[in-house]
Amino acid sequence: MNSLIETKIQPFIESQDILGLSIAIVRGGEIVYANGFGMTSVEAETALPVTQNTIFSLGITSRTLTTVMVLRLVEQGHLNLDRPIVEYLHGYVFHNNPEWGQRITLRHLLSETVGSGSGGKGWGPNDPNALERWCWNEYAHYQFLAEPGKMPNHGNHPAMAAYLAEVVTGKHFPLLMQELVFEPLQMTRSTYDRDVAMTYAVALDHEKDKNGNLRVKHRYLDNPVGNPDFFALSSAHDLANFTSMLLNQGQFNDEQILSPESVQMMSTSHASYGVSTSSDVRTRMEEGEGFGGIVGQYKGVPYFGRPAFHGQIINLDLFPSKGLGVILLTNYADSDKRTELLYSIYDDLLETPSNFHYPAPSPTSDDSHKALWPKHVGRYLMEWGEEVKIWVEDDQLFIEYEETPYPLTAISPYAYTFIDQNQSRQSLTFIPIEDGPTNNLQASFFACFRYDPEPDFTPNPTEWQKWQGTYINYQDAYSTVGYHIYMEGNSLYVTGPDDAGKLQIPEAAEGTICTPVGPTKIIYASGMFDFFEDESGQKWLQKDMGFRYRRIADFKGTGWKINEDIR
Repeated sequence: MNSLIETKIQPFIESQDILGLSIAIVRGGEIVYANGFGMTSVEAETALPVTQNTIFSLGITSRTLTTVMVLRLVEQGHLNLDRPIVEYLHGYVFHNNPEWGQRITLRHLLSETVGSGSGGKGWGPNDPNALERWCWNEYAHYQFLAEPGKMPNHGNHPAMAAYLAEVVTGKHFPLLMQELVFEPLQMTRSTYDRDVAMTYAVALDHEKDKNGNLRVKHRYLDNPVGNPDFFALSSAHDLANFTSMLLNQGQFNDEQILSPESVQMMSTSHASYGVSTSSDVRTRMEEGEGFGGIVGQYKGVPYFGRPAFHGQIINLDLFPSKGLGVILLTNYADSDKRTELLYSIYDDLLETPSNFHYPAPSPTSDDSHKALWPKHVGRYLMEWGEEVKIWVEDDQLFIEYEETPYPLTAISPYAYTFIDQNQSRQSLTFIPIEDGPTNNLQASFFACFRYDPEPDFTPNPTEWQKWQGTYINYQDAYSTVGYHIYMEGNSLYVTGPDDAGKLQIPEAAEGTICTPVGPTKIIYASGMFDFFEDESGQKWLQKDMGFRYRRIADFKGTGWKINEDIR
């Protein structure tokens, strides 16, 4: 195996399609291969060879680690999967929909079926109580895309689960992870503390400059509020120990870390993304949500994992029926080339064909689905602002997806397919509702909610002038992360954080034009904003139905010095 794996990987390193790569393969609960290739950095003075022990930033894969900790507390009787979370938090209210909020349970949190928006940020305050403040001051104000339990949608829900763990134990999240996950599994280089990580070899984030040359991103993502969701640091070897436990029915070194029932619950689908008719191999690996991970199949082989794409590309992929786990960590990679490598490794280990194709589903045999078309027709938004349109023309249902129209083929009354511009078959699923128009759909995995603009709505530049200014999240009060909203002529623009997390000043950065879609709602290339004013007259914006940002200054135009005005 060693020579075969190395023969596959080395050409990608030599061609610089992949900068640094760490890999571990687990079979039958044992680590059968672990190695590193390439370098941690393109800068000679900081570059170190990548090994199986090099630390990487895990991104959304962090959620799988958090879930094991939470399930251990469930098994110990500290938490209950089906108890409403408001019962753990005296006086807690979901302000945008208290009735729905009262129904949310830990099961909803772990299966990503809460139904609310998200609000991730790369940087935040580094103090032990940041997670508590976020849960009370931010998560409680998130807007709902859908009724709890109706459809999955990635959000910050594992962070709330982690806070519940803090509440019932009286211990902060990093300590709980150390005691319940890292120490029992001998994950000696897994941490949330950048001060600890920097004492080891760390794979650095990279990007390409305008000339196409790789450069280091000289600010490492760090937001303790998002630690349970996104900001774990770990190595391929540590994750191999973690994977070994999951593949061995929760046992590691003769100790039962997690019950077989809990392990099974993690890899069982609790909510569908409605993509079972897609022809795309990657999409079919993400058919539904388990606990802490995605459930699907790779060319017919059952799959559980949580891939992450955030500059560093992370794979923690398990094939339980084969007793196989693959950990692949990269600090920079051409996405297509990396996928080519990953699938080649899977095909060898699983003995699956490289030219595998999912058969096309059979269309429905009658026209009964057409009676539902009037319920489906309308305009929908993804939570970050991308629009999806559904309409009927010449007795044919259409979707406009990524600004391209496609005819839809019915597979069942609520499930459809369409062939995209890459000739790949994609899925569309309408979420059933008894009365009224359809409120939610899933377009090729992505959750959408109905947004039908008011028929007589016309953007009024005069009205938008009052929202101009600088907005900072309460957790960013001592940094320059936030958004500028300003007007040029009759158009509204936004500038936000650059890749280093610094707020761009309008005079120094070209803003992104915004499209008003309602009296207080705008969409733009990177998301969606809702503006509102509280009882005191304080102006706010809410990004992607999640984090709120408070206006701290009116827009002052040319010559404004941000450090002087904010601090």
